[in-house]
Amino acid sequence: MALSGARKDSEESDDDFSSAGSWVERFLASESGAFLCEVSEDYILDKFNLVGLPKEVPRFEKAYETVACASECSESLFPRYEKEAKLLYGLVHARYILTAEGLERMKEKYRRSEFGVCPRVLCSRQRVLPCGQSNKPGKHRVSLYCPLCKDIYSAPTSSLDGAYFGKTFPSLFFMTHPDAGLPERPERFVPTVFGFELATDAEKAAGGIQ
Repeated sequence: MALSGARKDSEESDDDFSSAGSWVERFLASESGAFLCEVSEDYILDKFNLVGLPKEVPRFEKAYETVACASECSESLFPRYEKEAKLLYGLVHARYILTAEGLERMKEKYRRSEFGVCPRVLCSRQRVLPCGQSNKPGKHRVSLYCPLCKDIYSAPTSSLDGAYFGKTFPSLFFMTHPDAGLPERPERFVPTVFGFELATDAEKAAGGIQ
């Protein structure tokens, strides 16, 4: 198996798949890979981090070779095992973003609002995080979690599998980074009739508008 031996220039981090034309670089630069961070090369090359994945990813060895290859590897691998490589990278990504290094990389994307903002009006464009409704691939597309209203929404610009982020990530992220700058509580819409607030029962009958 031809694994990446190339490293970044001295000005750049030396632990990423960054050789021009590598499969990872191309995938992350594509629209479908926009929510994903770059998993460090050392993390992917450590077989301990891949335990259990051969059972989840068809043609695992070819998928792994595609993901681990730098630009000097045969580009014929790229289109042939694209689907399997995306699945493998996504599942490795879900594990990586639970590490200190992965959380930090996702924090930078969060601060740049790369995942978008909450569509709820009263959340006032609160930044969101990608999350999964299941840790198993093939169940749900990625959702967006708002830490202010604590609800999830569809991700209109991404068709990634939610398992590439998993269910634990948002909660662990805000436990690890309490400095995310959240307001103390979300603003709530209060239904009124001619200026008077509705009674609790009437509010429930009206659908619990928030």
